[in-house]
Amino acid sequence: MNRKEGFVEAYIERLAVEYPERVYIRQKNARLYQDSGNSEKAIQEYDEIAELLLDAGDRRGAIETIEMILTLDPPNRNEYQDLIENLKSEG
Repeated sequence: MNRKEGFVEAYIERLAVEYPERVYIRQKNARLYQDSGNSEKAIQEYDEIAELLLDAGDRRGAIETIEMILTLDPPNRNEYQDLIENLKSEG
């Protein structure tokens, strides 16, 4: 990673902290974690995004976000799969 990329990542991360309700910033932050190989932080960020989307009534967006978590092979994979099934059956 070059200096400019590091600056951009730090800036996006700071924005995500300052504006935690801004899903699009959090999504960018999660993608940066994912692209840099930091799956643990990416999973945490995507999990929080899914909660924000559910709170806003965006069930489809939450499901898509949880499916993104599953691509990162989380340790509690079954819990996320169960959550997706529950959300789909409620919808």
